[in-house]
Amino acid sequence: MVQQETTASASRRLLDIGEAVDVRGRLARTSIATRLAFSVLAVTVVSLLVTVAVGLDHSEELTDGVVRARFAAVRSSRAIGVETYVRGLETDALQLASSPMAAEAATELGEAVTELTRLDGAVIDSLAVDLVDRYRDELLPRLEDVRGDVVPVGTVLPTGAAAIYLQSTYLAAAENAGIAVRLLGDARDGSRWSDVHADFHPRYRSIADRLGFDDLLLVDAETRVVLYSVEKRADVGTSLELGPFSGSALATLVDDVVRRADDGVTVRDLAPHAPAGDEPRLLVAAPVLDAGRADAVVVVVVAPDELNRIVTGDGEWEEAELGESGEVYLVGPDDRLRSDSRAFVEDRTGFRESVEAAGSVTADELRRIDAAGTTASIQRVDG
Repeated sequence: MVQQETTASASRRLLDIGEAVDVRGRLARTSIATRLAFSVLAVTVVSLLVTVAVGLDHSEELTDGVVRARFAAVRSSRAIGVETYVRGLETDALQLASSPMAAEAATELGEAVTELTRLDGAVIDSLAVDLVDRYRDELLPRLEDVRGDVVPVGTVLPTGAAAIYLQSTYLAAAENAGIAVRLLGDARDGSRWSDVHADFHPRYRSIADRLGFDDLLLVDAETRVVLYSVEKRADVGTSLELGPFSGSALATLVDDVVRRADDGVTVRDLAPHAPAGDEPRLLVAAPVLDAGRADAVVVVVVAPDELNRIVTGDGEWEEAELGESGEVYLVGPDDRLRSDSRAFVEDRTGFRESVEAAGSVTADELRRIDAAGTTASIQRVDG
């Protein structure tokens, strides 16, 4: 039996892992340089350009000093909330990577992926045709909406047998079962990968659901192959070194974690994530260590929803005494938002008319905002 965690906080966050993992020492060893590398949302978030725009109708009733103090208090509380949230993600990633389950899954899934690379070429060719059709119906239109240009299928279609087999098989099996692929534990295709997946997926999916992860990946450190994904998107089974997502934010993050395994955890700023249709995603990764070296990498993929909830105060601007137009927003070093604009959240039509009239957003940026459904990482803020 696996020993159940005794720490209340660990039990609450990772109930399904059930293994006692002491990560406090590893957190302590997390380098300051690594945390600073995540220039927007990591430990130094308090120093970022979290700005309060003021538009209170009742401000005349208050002294200027009181108003400024109130705005500063709101700004500080939101910054602390963001910092706490990101630190929590770091802890989650470290706990997942430190769990014996991660090492076991990496070994077994790695062997299973190797078997898939030896599948008959004619079988893979047939599955590739099916996968191309699925991409053209689903992924490519989403990417083209955001990018505003034709996206050749070859830029996202994997070339490896394992990736083609896994993506096509699991998408088809989920469709036949009438469920989301995230909910499918076993494609019942008789492969060793599916047998192993049926064991680990329910536990990893439960963790991802409980902690609000958009996706959870396990990547082989040597081959850079994505061995496992909760969502089974276009990256599962692919090589981040040679495949369609080589050079992506995900690929460079995994490279950094493998090279600097002693740093413990690495975080990447919100950026377009192609497997999710170029919608922005935050990536947090930690190494699965074997004798001090990275054997695999756990990658937590997070949508900006929770960041938005924290920064916007769950959309309760007036309750936070920000009036009819005041807001708190997060800005990155590229002067682009990392959270949604209040105007965009409350009235998208009015937002479009306002920014078009002001000329503050280009036509390309506005199209991307509409397609991605967020202003995060797209809208530029001056001043």
